[in-house]
Amino acid sequence: PTQRTVVMLAVWWLLKLSGRVHAPFDVLGLAVIAVLLVAPLGPLSSGFWLSFVAMATLIAAGETGSRGWRAWLVENLRTQWRVGIALLPLTIAWFQNLSLAGLVVNLLAIPVFSFVLVPVALLGSALGSISAKRAAPVWWLGERAHDFLWPALVAVAEHPLAALELDMPSW
Repeated sequence: PTQRTVVMLAVWWLLKLSGRVHAPFDVLGLAVIAVLLVAPLGPLSSGFWLSFVAMATLIAAGETGSRGWRAWLVENLRTQWRVGIALLPLTIAWFQNLSLAGLVVNLLAIPVFSFVLVPVALLGSALGSISAKRAAPVWWLGERAHDFLWPALVAVAEHPLAALELDMPSW
């Protein structure tokens, strides 16, 4: 998944830096080709399809450029709903279950991962390559974010209604 994300972002950045305007689905198509060049067996994994369907859903929904925290929250809820609905058939087909807690978990986890844990990991890695002492405060912040988030994720995952198991016919 990380390799796929890096390749997808590299394609997007290269096209953006080219100075030419590209249609969003053209960028997605080129990202698919690039990922297939790096990992030709990628389509055999569920993550490949889930990633690209999620990205296609986000592209199709467009960007509203909403202002204010309430508008941002409403748009986030809409986005989570759209992606969740789009991924539902694939999720059921691959995993024979339906996450009932996914929307609630993603509302908390996605911002924490996107705006805290990933930047902390990148900054900590960069500083750590220079000096472990300089990286220590950054890693401390990452630990606190993890310590805050992990118990909540475990509690939600252990709840009896977290996922609905489906008895699907075999392919």
